[in-house]
Amino acid sequence: MTINYQLSAINYQVTSLEKGLRDFAQFAAKLKGDEKSEAQTFLFHLLAAFGHDANTLPEGSTFEYRVRFPGERTRYADFVWLAKQQSL
Repeated sequence: MTINYQLSAINYQVTSLEKGLRDFAQFAAKLKGDEKSEAQTFLFHLLAAFGHDANTLPEGSTFEYRVRFPGERTRYADFVWLAKQQSL
């Protein structure tokens, strides 16, 4: 017994987020350098995928955020985006 399936044409529109994430995935797949040389470029492209301006950091965010641990040397987070305080 053979079953034939016929699919009707599907009008599917890709959202800007889907397109941005696809573009980002294609970009990231081509990276060849190490973490230190490409971290900021990677993060700018990731932010752009979510609709942020690729040339500026979002408000409240920073690269190479200093994290101090008592009794240890200072370490650095590649990217920190602090939440804005909302007053009700």
